[in-house]
Amino acid sequence: MKMVTVFLAMLSLVWAVGCGDTAASEKYKAEAQAESSKTKALLETTQKELARSNQELAQALQTIEQLKTLTSRQKEEMAQYQQEADKLKAALTQAQSALARLKGATGPESATTTKDWNPAQLADAQMKEILRALDAYKVDSGSYPTTDQGLKLLLKNKKGSKDPYLKQINKDPWGRDYQYRMANDVCEIRTLGADGKKGGPGEDADIKITGQ
Repeated sequence: MKMVTVFLAMLSLVWAVGCGDTAASEKYKAEAQAESSKTKALLETTQKELARSNQELAQALQTIEQLKTLTSRQKEEMAQYQQEADKLKAALTQAQSALARLKGATGPESATTTKDWNPAQLADAQMKEILRALDAYKVDSGSYPTTDQGLKLLLKNKKGSKDPYLKQINKDPWGRDYQYRMANDVCEIRTLGADGKKGGPGEDADIKITGQ
């Protein structure tokens, strides 16, 4: 948790240094520490949801075993239970994926300071922060925002909270908005690099991350 606080504080410090505003840097540090605590609370909530899903899955699988020796009609019911179990497995897999990313927000990070990062590294860190907020939104609402809804939904308050998923959505290191799309319950965040065009070498290369 201490390492995440350091990481988020360093990320905020880059933004402040870029603006040449030392006072703003201290403000962003404090906000990063507060956001780290909120992420830890979200992680605990998600773990509880996972435990409940595991319990429901175990009950469904137990029922399936009991139904295997029953009549054809009851076997039809077993098939329905199997479908429900498959759905639970799929939901559990998605929740575990989201949990892994949330754990990443409270785990150890590179000791390299953000002031030493190149634009591609900074873009990657910013997009991961956005993806963690998207995962939190999905936990609350059941799905990622649609492509049309976009990242602006992350500025709304969390379920049962007065705090938004993100206080602001940073632009990429080249001053452009991050691109977002969602299809088949898989979301993608992308920046087109320094030249703002698809493809290209070096700093002009596209950078993207996905979540599901």
